[in-house]
Amino acid sequence: MCDLLKRIVNRNLVYYLFIGQILFLSILPPNDGDMSRSRIVLYIIFAMASVLTVGLGSLSVVVNKKWSDGAVILVISFYVLCIISGVWAFYRGVPFSDIIRGILPFFWFIYIAVIVSGINVKQAEMMSRTVKILAVLYSVRIYIYYLMFVVGESGERVTFHLYQATSIVPMLGILIFCYDFFVTKDKKIVCALKILFCYISVILTETKSMLLATGIGVLFLIIGILVSDGKEEKREDGKRGILILGLIFISTIILMGGTELGSRWKNMVIVDSDILSTEVEIDEDSLSDGNKKEGIKKKIPRKKIEVEHGSVSVRIIELKTAIKHFIKNPIMGEGIGYRWQAEGIDYKEPVIYMHNIIAFSMMDFGIVGIIYLCLIAFLILKMQFQVKKINNCSLKKNFQLSISIVVMAFVYANFFAVYRSIEFVVLISVYIGKMVLEYRQLDHGER
Repeated sequence: MCDLLKRIVNRNLVYYLFIGQILFLSILPPNDGDMSRSRIVLYIIFAMASVLTVGLGSLSVVVNKKWSDGAVILVISFYVLCIISGVWAFYRGVPFSDIIRGILPFFWFIYIAVIVSGINVKQAEMMSRTVKILAVLYSVRIYIYYLMFVVGESGERVTFHLYQATSIVPMLGILIFCYDFFVTKDKKIVCALKILFCYISVILTETKSMLLATGIGVLFLIIGILVSDGKEEKREDGKRGILILGLIFISTIILMGGTELGSRWKNMVIVDSDILSTEVEIDEDSLSDGNKKEGIKKKIPRKKIEVEHGSVSVRIIELKTAIKHFIKNPIMGEGIGYRWQAEGIDYKEPVIYMHNIIAFSMMDFGIVGIIYLCLIAFLILKMQFQVKKINNCSLKKNFQLSISIVVMAFVYANFFAVYRSIEFVVLISVYIGKMVLEYRQLDHGER
């Protein structure tokens, strides 16, 4: 029986399932509540592939005796935390259906355990190359929608017509092509054009959080490569890093300053005391005699703002809401699946998500969730510093690409609710798993 399991695992079925699912993400419908027959069929196909992947991945854990693997334990711990949070939420009156909705998007984080136990470094690299192809295709789609719906139309945006315009895939493409620019000896111009192609597609979405996260990811990648370089490579890679930053800076200035694409930055913040505070001082001379009282404060209705306008103000209100709920239930938070509604934001109805993963963890998981995030951050930083000490080799740059993608994704998840999308969770699980495999090969010489 054990030999049969080993043969099944060694046929690379898990790897091919991952490749298929990564490609399938490009046609996976958005989870926007519209459940047509065709969408249901596509979701069923993807769900079946996911279950099969997890099943074979579990066999890999058993066959390769990975139950004590640190990455596997961390993933299992996360699901234990979700279950405890769900029980706490149910006890406090959160509907069971909302608890399931709260947990479901994070199901695919189990792929981290599947990758570290059933995939090797070479296969993980091939999965990343598949993402590179998708990045170009996603960027092409953004260009098409921009030309079809935005050019010549006032007040239009690509994101109004293309749900996947805010996908992290083009952002991944930018970092992967930046990495290619460092490691390839020839075709530098081709790599530069690919960087520019994906980067301009991000600008065309007019999504500030995408642009900010991409910039931080690129900087982290360049600095990480330069810090880990040997003396001979540092000068050449320094020139390449300057060229990349110059290309991004010049294209940003031209597009933001010379077109209407920079107009959304003007309404990034709505400066309004009615939005940013719950009460205001009232001059006692303006009150009637019956209401006069020294130091009086009076609550006034807040001005509702739409999510598309004053996005930083929206994030501030969400953070203040998360802190308020955290103070009420500091240990376990409100429980996963909790629906909230903040005065001052026009969300129409209570919602489960937040645009900030730290605020979300604070409100739904309390201090336990924050501790878990801090533990993950500490382990990633520890890997970064340990890899720096290892003698230089090409795999160090592979690792730097993976960790830069993880950092970029975390930044993006603190400005956008993308961390609850299937696509984001699948792809980031792939790169976290890839990062762990590369680290172990550098540190211990594992496959």
